[in-house]
Amino acid sequence: MLFSKRILILLLFFIFSSCGIFDPPPPLDPCNTQFKGGECYMQAMQQDSLSINSYRDNAIMLNYLLEDLSILLADSTISYDSVSVRPDSLIIERKLESDSIYTEFIIPYSDYEYFYLDTMVYDTGLYHYRLATKNENGRSLYESSSINHQLPQIDSLSIGVKTCSNIPILWKCNIDVFSDTYATLKFQIERIIYNADTDTIYNIELPYLHPDSIYIFNDTTFDLGTIYEYKVAFQGRTINSLSATVQTDIPDPQIYVNSLYWIPISSDIMYLNWDIGGDLIYDSIKVSNQISDITHTIYQNNDAPTTADYLLDSLSTYSNGITAGHKVKYILQWYCQEDVNTRSINAATLPYYNMVYIPDVSDYEYTEIFTSDTIYYDSTISSSAFYIDTYEITDNVYNNPNSNTPIEANSFPMDSLSYDDANIFAEEYRQPENNSSILCNNLNEVIFKVPEDYEWQIASRCQYNWENKTCDDYFDYPINIEEGGNAIPSCTYVNFNECGGEVQAVDQYSESITPFGLYGTSGNLMEWVVNNNSSREDFKLIGGSFLSTSDQIKTTSVHYISLAEEGDIAFGLRAVFDANEFLYIWRDCVDP
Repeated sequence: MLFSKRILILLLFFIFSSCGIFDPPPPLDPCNTQFKGGECYMQAMQQDSLSINSYRDNAIMLNYLLEDLSILLADSTISYDSVSVRPDSLIIERKLESDSIYTEFIIPYSDYEYFYLDTMVYDTGLYHYRLATKNENGRSLYESSSINHQLPQIDSLSIGVKTCSNIPILWKCNIDVFSDTYATLKFQIERIIYNADTDTIYNIELPYLHPDSIYIFNDTTFDLGTIYEYKVAFQGRTINSLSATVQTDIPDPQIYVNSLYWIPISSDIMYLNWDIGGDLIYDSIKVSNQISDITHTIYQNNDAPTTADYLLDSLSTYSNGITAGHKVKYILQWYCQEDVNTRSINAATLPYYNMVYIPDVSDYEYTEIFTSDTIYYDSTISSSAFYIDTYEITDNVYNNPNSNTPIEANSFPMDSLSYDDANIFAEEYRQPENNSSILCNNLNEVIFKVPEDYEWQIASRCQYNWENKTCDDYFDYPINIEEGGNAIPSCTYVNFNECGGEVQAVDQYSESITPFGLYGTSGNLMEWVVNNNSSREDFKLIGGSFLSTSDQIKTTSVHYISLAEEGDIAFGLRAVFDANEFLYIWRDCVDP
């Protein structure tokens, strides 16, 4: 039955064909454009010549080479004419890894361009390309290649130093994945309030500099006391990169300070230190002092105020008549957007005239030179804070150990003191009166003493760094000696054996003082110190005298005496007391 149906169909086809109802099928094309050696062979892609790179975020560049036409035409075994062998167009097929079929583009062929820029790239991923030449006879064999097209990623996303007016968002973005050059880059920043549906989108354009450039977006429209999440993405022409995310807590400004304290440097200079704390840099920090009910602004930082800082306040700059133990009030204010917070503290200057505060020092490089025997001694030591006499103890102070007045002009130092004399005076007699309006009976617990050798040197030699608590420099002579601290001294600045052979007043050389403000540490009288650092066990004097040669009056020059009761016209003294013990007492009296 099935065989009979097939016979019938063939018979009907023959009848209709004879009547011209069906057109006959076209003849088979004998040309083969892909067979090198055939008369229809067409110039094709060179093998492995197709290279692909990501040109920019929405474009992929294809570079290719065709077979050398001159070689094809010169092949004696093949009779090509230059027309039939050349293509007139290119077939470009593309598909993403996720696509099931290729998309085809046919473009005119040019002898002058060997690339194609695919600008219809709307996604990232693995792209497959196939290229072939084409003319009226057919097409060549395909040359294929693939590329994983990706956008540059956001790297090193972080939050910079937060201030009350700005949150800096920082990141890197390397666009070396693209062969095209960029003058600017576009980014999208999304700010999301944590645990809320509220977000803000910022689209920005920044100059492109180099691969390691750090890009910054300054958020200036935020709320304090809020947690934000920031998402940053590279913004392409058609698609964006994956976002990088960072979260930050924007705190409210500090209401209380971490610390606020004062130290009287002298009878008219104050040191104030504060640490407001918190994770914000404030818009402005202001410090005022209040002296006799008059307020003076002494510090205001609007540019980049740090939460912690200090200042040295010379009260005589703002008011005449500053006395030992003078009351002063300090007012610290910090500004954050619309908020202003204030903290005040009561303080007072040093209740003793003619003394100065020497702060604690780490890793002091103690050095001494004993010139008569040429003995050198070096060590490294740390010192706690103390107060020391600005001048050598004068005749008036020695004979009136309770006196507490500013130095009188042309006062002469007390000489001819033995080590025993110095200790007895300092520890048993020296107790300046408190002439201030601040009642403080416990000041009689402050103990004066002969300075340690390293204390004396620190006060005389150290150029102090208040931040690091170290000495930035060391001076062999008072700092105002011409040509620097290691110059050859002259009688203009220091009293030694070439300067008349007499003791001079303690304030004689007002142009020659140490960094801490001490007078007469080189020459005039050598001064007793406690021998803590030495290769000898004798009693020690330091600094040289009016009888010393120029090489014996350095702040490192020492002289030894074997007997504690032995005195000399060239021997003097200045006293010290412990700063921490004193401050504990004095602060409690000033602000009980």
